[in-house]
Amino acid sequence: MSLQRSTALSLLKTQHYDLIVIGGGITGSGIAQDAATRGMRVALVERSDFACGTSSRSSKLIHGGLRYLAQGDFKVTRESCAERELLLVLAPHLVHRRSFLVPIYTFTYGLQIGLGLWVYDFIARKYEHPLHRRVSSNEIVRLVPMIRREGLLGGYIYHDCAMNDARLLIEVLKSAASHGATIVNYVEAKELRKHNNLVCGIIARDTDTNELFDISADVIVNACGVWMDKLCKADDPSASTHIRPAKGAHIVIARNRIPTVDVALLFASGAGDNRSLFFIPWYEATIIGTTDTDYNGDLDAPRASESDVDYILDATRRVFPSANLTRKDIISTYAGLRPLINTGGRSTKDISRNHKIFESPSGLISIAGGKYTTYRRMATEVVDKVAERLKKTYRSCCTDSIYLSDIDAAGGIDKLTEEVARRASDYGLEQDVAVHLVENYGAAAMKVLDIVAERKELAERCASNLPFILAEAAYAIKHESVLHLEDFLVRRTRAALVCPDQGVAIANKLLDLFAEELNWDAAKAESELERYRAYVTQYRPV
Repeated sequence: MSLQRSTALSLLKTQHYDLIVIGGGITGSGIAQDAATRGMRVALVERSDFACGTSSRSSKLIHGGLRYLAQGDFKVTRESCAERELLLVLAPHLVHRRSFLVPIYTFTYGLQIGLGLWVYDFIARKYEHPLHRRVSSNEIVRLVPMIRREGLLGGYIYHDCAMNDARLLIEVLKSAASHGATIVNYVEAKELRKHNNLVCGIIARDTDTNELFDISADVIVNACGVWMDKLCKADDPSASTHIRPAKGAHIVIARNRIPTVDVALLFASGAGDNRSLFFIPWYEATIIGTTDTDYNGDLDAPRASESDVDYILDATRRVFPSANLTRKDIISTYAGLRPLINTGGRSTKDISRNHKIFESPSGLISIAGGKYTTYRRMATEVVDKVAERLKKTYRSCCTDSIYLSDIDAAGGIDKLTEEVARRASDYGLEQDVAVHLVENYGAAAMKVLDIVAERKELAERCASNLPFILAEAAYAIKHESVLHLEDFLVRRTRAALVCPDQGVAIANKLLDLFAEELNWDAAKAESELERYRAYVTQYRPV
């Protein structure tokens, strides 16, 4: 499976499609995969890089939505639990079970969490999902030695799943491409083309070359997330506003700053807003978040504000006072925008995560809302509507049985990991690198090692404390449509989030390799490095 931009770009200019998907987030990616596997001729275009928006800025969780139970949103929780269990099977290298500790300091909070967890387990009862359990204060201190002991009444441990959001999206796109979808990043939908007042294609712009060209299709799907309304207005200037963007901010600290024994945490914010925060060990770092507030700024540049950072730090210090956590401890920050359905004046945290599909008089199909965990179900509903519109017979949805990254139940991730580790050791690569390659690329880890076999110097780590190696950059350029340094360092790997300099030192190290693979001259290479430095300022600590 491969994403090769030049080949796909040529096809865009010559083919007629059943369906064009606009938007390269997880929703659009899922739609492209579903449509392609049913036999539709489908193209997906993304004006920037895949996962450049919300889909690379999440809390890195595939979860059932424990907090949605407080809203009485049992439908979202039920669907999320089902999809969580399915993704554990379809993408076992990218989605992993994670134990979450919930410390209890007040009787009321303990009662709420306890009741919620019983309902949570009841909803997931038909799956092989571990049940929650009570834990004593002594066990909590053993698992998280720096936790506040004063007033600690005990707690609970429950189970959800952690994941690498941008990598999972890339594997969904690779699956779509392997079934015939034309997938292209850095192509902007400039205008909608219409015939007899019905959409019939787009005027596209290659943002890399500024070339304009037409793409024709019978159906257009608007999967632009928080940018959905912009395309709806281009279709119909009188269209209503559907989206209410909600910002979720996170901070990232060194993992050893507040160490835990292989456990994540969910804890009350303590701010009187009935919110809880996640504390999630991730690579050599820990992610803490998230906020949930209205956002009225530039949709292309959400950042964690000073107030966001203060909110997260204050909540964390209440639970870990001895850590004396300050802004100086923050490695990076990031913020994503949830494309919530605008339902009026309620707080964003109380708005349902249900999705909604809109159809305009011109035939434009748009989707908003939902959550990462349920992307596959959202895609199925959209493609069902597309099939109705096309009035043709297609295969039924089969994405619930398509394994990502060529890891299937028969082969198994353990066997693949053993094979990759054995081969990696021949090139002097350590065990953590082998595990990382499997967890990020699945069976394609072997292709990364093929590059190492040809060029031994690319076995070098990008950074001494991280498992990323230089050969991954060469692989990403060839097989994952990487055009710029940030595509690799922010999304194909996550160096920008876990390096104190946001990966600038690695960018310098990779510059010659990028220049060689992408035919950059000296001036282009220097401009790309400056572009990267400017781009990652959004992840710097406030």
